[in-house]
Amino acid sequence: MRPISEVPLVTVQIVTWNSLTHLPSCLAAIMQQRGPARQLMIVDNASVDNTVHWLEEHFPHLNLLRNTRNLGFCRAHNQALRLSKSPYVLILNPDVILQPDWLERGINYLEGHPPAGSFGGKLLRYHYSADELKEVVPSGIIDSTGLHCFRNRQVSDRGSGQADRGQYDQAGEVFGISGACLLLRRSALESIRWHDEYLDEDFFAYKDDVDLAWRLQRLGWSSWYDPQAVAYHYRTVRGLDTIRNVALSKNYRSRHQMISFYSYRNHWLLLAKHERRSTWWLDGPWISWYELRKFAFLLLTQPRTLQAIGSVIRLWPRIRRKARLLEHHARRSPLAIRSWFVMS
Repeated sequence: MRPISEVPLVTVQIVTWNSLTHLPSCLAAIMQQRGPARQLMIVDNASVDNTVHWLEEHFPHLNLLRNTRNLGFCRAHNQALRLSKSPYVLILNPDVILQPDWLERGINYLEGHPPAGSFGGKLLRYHYSADELKEVVPSGIIDSTGLHCFRNRQVSDRGSGQADRGQYDQAGEVFGISGACLLLRRSALESIRWHDEYLDEDFFAYKDDVDLAWRLQRLGWSSWYDPQAVAYHYRTVRGLDTIRNVALSKNYRSRHQMISFYSYRNHWLLLAKHERRSTWWLDGPWISWYELRKFAFLLLTQPRTLQAIGSVIRLWPRIRRKARLLEHHARRSPLAIRSWFVMS
């Protein structure tokens, strides 16, 4: 890792794991960004698809950190966050392609709105052409326009899978931003830091962006969505093709099982970390009914996923310590955050 001689306005950081298919398009788009001075940092999680060799050949002066094993999405991004000092950080998936004005729009907004801790735009899906050229083909299908909350504590990507007909063309505050393309204010990250962790490493991957959004909300930071900031995300089957789902297996079935495990486990970690007695009395029936139906479904179709309950029990003391620290520094009450979960 070469030393960082000066502090740019924004650091673009990417975690790779066998990401060579997508990197050329992703990095080309970063190089074409207008506006602020920036640096690029990549953390590779022990790729075996020639990713590192390609990066060293085409970007010999890149800030590149190589891990000898897959440390997960959260821990790898924390490594990069601890090394950089820029006032803004863009967490970016290697399968995301930014429009040339994306960074400029995001930085301009955060510079002019100090209460905003994060920024995101309209994320649409793309695929590759069927011919040998494998060219990027943008689609009119929405991947995310921010995080959307429900009373039973489900959180999903707003508009995911819908045709983009302009229904999300109004800028405004959202609960949070998808971790695939997320611009953050450094001071906001520092305010939610737990020891050396910015992203919660107990999550490893999946739903860590929900946890991050929840913590930013509790500390008084807002999240802003701008539909004019457009980017494209490769996701043919939702949740299976992004670096965030860092499955360690080599086939679809084991990969799906890994995703199901982290999805179920991390949802419970979210509840343990963020639910309070005051909100449970109001929404407990909705939460309980959803969890009961989900448990029954998994018991019948994916019983191995229920092993996640053991992992939740092991992590419970550590998660509760984080919850108490969050409660101590919080500027917004759980009841204030609850408003996001009952608006739909």
